Amino acid sequence: MSLHDQLQQLADTAPRPAIDHAVWDRGRALRRRDRIVTSAVVLAIVVILGGFVAVVTGPPRAFAPAGDTVPEGAIPSRIYTDVPEDLVEGPDPTDGEVSWSDEVAEEDLAIGQASAAFAARAGSLPVVIGAKDGAYHHLDLPGWLGVSRITQLGVPSGLALSPDGTQLAYAWWDATDPEDASMPGGVRVVELASGEIRTVTLKGGNGIHVRAISWSPDSRWLAWAGVDTAAELRPGGYSTKVGGRIGPGASISATVPVGSNVQGAVAVTNSGTLVFAGGERVTVTAEGTTSKYRVDRDLMAERVATASPDGSVAIGSFAASDVAVFLDPETGVVTPRELAKDLERYPNGAYVQPLGWPTSDLVLSMVNPAGRDELSSSGNSELIVMTSPSRSEDVWTYRVVGTVDDESFNDALSLSVAVDLIPDLDGTSSQELTHDFGEPDWPGQRDISWIIGLGVAAGLSVLYGLRWVWRRRTRLT
Repeated sequence: MSLHDQLQQLADTAPRPAIDHAVWDRGRALRRRDRIVTSAVVLAIVVILGGFVAVVTGPPRAFAPAGDTVPEGAIPSRIYTDVPEDLVEGPDPTDGEVSWSDEVAEEDLAIGQASAAFAARAGSLPVVIGAKDGAYHHLDLPGWLGVSRITQLGVPSGLALSPDGTQLAYAWWDATDPEDASMPGGVRVVELASGEIRTVTLKGGNGIHVRAISWSPDSRWLAWAGVDTAAELRPGGYSTKVGGRIGPGASISATVPVGSNVQGAVAVTNSGTLVFAGGERVTVTAEGTTSKYRVDRDLMAERVATASPDGSVAIGSFAASDVAVFLDPETGVVTPRELAKDLERYPNGAYVQPLGWPTSDLVLSMVNPAGRDELSSSGNSELIVMTSPSRSEDVWTYRVVGTVDDESFNDALSLSVAVDLIPDLDGTSSQELTHDFGEPDWPGQRDISWIIGLGVAAGLSVLYGLRWVWRRRTRLT
């Protein structure tokens, strides 16, 4: 008998063992768990690697939420002026010139109608908000003056959006020109539909630093105020304060001297009448004649002014007060208007910055409560539509239509708004005069919360897998 036959005989006659089926079931379960854990570990590795790539490369540009557009345009109900630091290149604005990062800077100025504009980062960099989608555009304006070595610390450069939101005026200078010569500079006007730029060169002294710009209510005339740059270029030098008016479509501007106390409160009416105000003095230039008035200093402006369609002027001040101030340029009469009359809304007073006139008797203003402790812990200013004192008190309106997120407040001081986007009041308190576009989708900002969540889940999966392997080995031994 061969060896093969002998082995076969042994196999046939050997007793068969009784195997518990539970052992087999347990083995199959362990096998399934092994496959699941292996798959989980592989998935965790893929997620972690994918998250790392997402952090390094950044997400694609987000699209606007469906339906979050206003075809006819609207002013945002909340304006965010605090731009993230990582969108800016260069030192702190107080230490030198800065610029938008290459990732966000927009050289194409044809962005369409805008609703608001301001100079972010202590007045250094221009931001324009789209009227239809609320998008924040970080514009690279040619020659933008901003905050630079020729401007005084804390003194802004002119930036103003027209009331209809179609044009943006800003202060410019030629940075390539020697500083010991007359500095080319002035005002530039951008047509936001086409991106075309109109340049107005101003001459005088060592060049003109335009500190304030104001539009007429019909978006045709421009007024500006500033100084020659003698003192700003040479310590101890003397600067002469100047101002002027730019006609519709014009590329030249006559320069006129203004009072030494004018800090930037300048306005121009639809007829081209110029108004400069500061301290207790008002200068009005109309049709070649100049009139000067002396007013109550406690009611007068230091900074901002804007003209109404009928020619009256609203004026703002840095001094906390419980009134808004209105001026009649023809008579020099100043009329105060109590803020939030009978509402006791500002117990410590407020700083009022007029932004424009939706109608001849309604003014849109930014009101910043003094002390910032009554309205919001975050220090937001309010956008207010109020009736001018030209109407009787029984029809006065005082409506909060939005807020300005202005932790530093300095950036909000440069705010200008397309007031023509405010609809005609229908007399109801439920009417929406602004639109909630939501928080800005700052370009380059990466939301990594989802990556962190997946990473935590992957880590827990790995730990569970290691725990299972340890328990399995314990059982086998």
